[in-house]
Order: sequence, then C-alpha cells, then structure tokens
Amino acid sequence: MDGLAEWQLTDTGGVPVFHSPNNAGTGLLTLSVDDLPRHHADLAARDLSVGDITTGEQARFATITDPEGNTITFAELLTAGT
Repeated sequence: MDGLAEWQLTDTGGVPVFHSPNNAGTGLLTLSVDDLPRHHADLAARDLSVGDITTGEQARFATITDPEGNTITFAELLTAGT
C-alpha cells in the first residue's frame, strides 16, 4: 500500500505505520518485553529519553515519546516474586 511501512516483529505479529500528516503525533504503541530494566538501560545508553519505570498491579512500564509526539510504551508482565 502506498504510504505504509510494516515491521514483522514475530511470526504472528507486526507493526504497521501509515503516512498520515493529519494524525501525526497521536500514535500509541505498546510493546511487551521480557526484561524491562534491560530494555530501559539499552534505550538510555542510546541517549533516548525514556521515562522512569513505573509498576502497576499486573505489569511495569516505561514510556518514550518520539519528536512528533507519538508514544511507545514498553511493558513487562509481573510474575510472582517480581
């Protein structure tokens, strides 16, 4: 499709991104990760401004916002003892 870019992340999942200037800065994406502190440190090591890790009832989260205002949240499900 014209204006579409898509990344295949797993055998069954991908992220499509559409060129839509009227909607720029309103995108939200959540990616599940297996080791949030490691991913957080990796983003920080790349000089990306990622927010603090916060913990909810079932997961912990860290969020980064791109220059256009789109938000990517990294989430790690909590397990017993985490």
